[in-house]
Amino acid sequence: MWRGDKLDRLTSVVLIVASIVSVAADNLVSGTFARPEIGVAVVDIVLLAYLLFVMKASTKFWPIWAVGFHTISVATHITVLIAPQFLSTPYAIYSEWWALSVVLALLAGSFESGSANKRAISRS
Repeated sequence: MWRGDKLDRLTSVVLIVASIVSVAADNLVSGTFARPEIGVAVVDIVLLAYLLFVMKASTKFWPIWAVGFHTISVATHITVLIAPQFLSTPYAIYSEWWALSVVLALLAGSFESGSANKRAISRS
């Protein structure tokens, strides 16, 4: 959260808040991923809208990856809404895996940004 530009740091805070709200929504409804997790899906859709904003506002490459990964996470929710017989274990794993991928994209972009800043300073 201490690396990257202002938008990177804001996104890290948004991801933390989205994670906390997702856990609360998950525990409030069922917490088993045995049926569609509507609360978690709503949080993920709002987060996707935010990530789309970041992608359009940023000059970096990581938001494109983050949007791609998170779109798959949202698609997983849609799949479960369309086909409720989708097994709960893959549903939970896919949801969590793609969320982790978004965080890894942010970390990679933030560290790359920090490295680029150090190189620019050392050339001065």
